[in-house]
Amino acid sequence: MTETKPPLFVGSDYRNPMEQYPETTLGKMANVFLSQQNHNQSLKKSKAKAGEIKFYPSSTGQCARKNVYQMLGYAGSPQRGESLMIMQNGTSFHERMEKIFEDMGILIAPELSLKDPELHISGRSDAIIWSFLKQPDEPDGAFISLQNLQGEVVYEGPENYIMLVEFKSIKDSKFQKLTNAHAENNHIRQLQLYFHLTGITKGLIYYENKNTQMTKEYIVERDEAIIADVLKEIRNLVAYAKQKTLPPRGHDLPTDMPCRWCQYRDLCWVNPNPFSFEDLFKTDEELRDAALPF
Repeated sequence: MTETKPPLFVGSDYRNPMEQYPETTLGKMANVFLSQQNHNQSLKKSKAKAGEIKFYPSSTGQCARKNVYQMLGYAGSPQRGESLMIMQNGTSFHERMEKIFEDMGILIAPELSLKDPELHISGRSDAIIWSFLKQPDEPDGAFISLQNLQGEVVYEGPENYIMLVEFKSIKDSKFQKLTNAHAENNHIRQLQLYFHLTGITKGLIYYENKNTQMTKEYIVERDEAIIADVLKEIRNLVAYAKQKTLPPRGHDLPTDMPCRWCQYRDLCWVNPNPFSFEDLFKTDEELRDAALPF
């Protein structure tokens, strides 16, 4: 049997990477590639889900208008390669901790399937582990059944034998701002939504400082008032999406920090600083005195 050899590269095969990725450093070229690849995937997903409304649990508490754009399938502008690198590092953190929990013998499932047709939710949770909060004399909780993304049952039994762990990788400046009292509000709301969708009543938000690998943990228990508020938020967003209308902007200017890096900025703030043909003939003083268009 003849062994198949890889193709031989010759000088005529050469192409300069800068022709496809016009940047001056390899790192910047990689960021351009990631941005292009992610945007192409977003465009494909947008076409595939045309007419389908979908809410992502991780979007809880974020800008309402951004959420509706996302729910309607708008791809938005390409995300920066640097931001995508950060998200990939966060994914690696999740996978590392799940492997550790598995080796410890406490991991039940690395993620759960989360679905709710009324709320148009189709997502996933982070890890499910055996609960270290259960007391020896604590009575069994309500019986629940949980499935993984493949639809396989991964747990059936009392809800208080297990707990949810939500992983968050954050930069040092945000880590230092975490208080001893409670986790970030949006993360608490996200976990409360998971409680509603799974029947679990206790969980943990596990922060890692991406600069130092220091960690902080916050125990979170089911709170019906927060759950009711989260469900009200989602139903309101679903109503906007079904009507194909947008909620009011959540910020005053396109230069506000949340808007500055939003992938829907150019859709939300169309031509935020227009420059007309007549402006070419204005003096510098006239341009300075002109009112801003927003």
